Amino acid sequence: MKNLSLFMLLVTVGLSTSAAGNPQMRACRVANGQFFVLDTGLDQIGLCRLGSSVVGAIDLLNKDAAIEDMPASIYDYSRGVTMCDPGHIATFPSAGGTPLKVCYYDDGSIIDLTTLMRGKNHPQNWQLSKALGLN
Repeated sequence: MKNLSLFMLLVTVGLSTSAAGNPQMRACRVANGQFFVLDTGLDQIGLCRLGSSVVGAIDLLNKDAAIEDMPASIYDYSRGVTMCDPGHIATFPSAGGTPLKVCYYDDGSIIDLTTLMRGKNHPQNWQLSKALGLN
């Protein structure tokens, strides 16, 4: 029994440490979001759900970079861009069963297409806008 308790403690600490050690997960959690992974078939992408909005977790992590290094998804959203180049729209299956349509950028950043199209001032995007310091 003592060994089982020790094993469970070590597993719990190991899982907590791995989550705490992942900067993308931490950035999402600090913004009061829910981290999840999208499997594109070629790669896995960490995303952060902030209420009704979804943005790349690494984009959120790098939101405070200088303009020239800021993720394009964050830069466009912050500037009020609400359209995506049709050649940069992709649809992926998600764990919830509803496909996720995203706008992806050449720098690897990503944002949910609905989030982008609603714009930074839409009430359903308030959590993302708050996390980015826009309101």
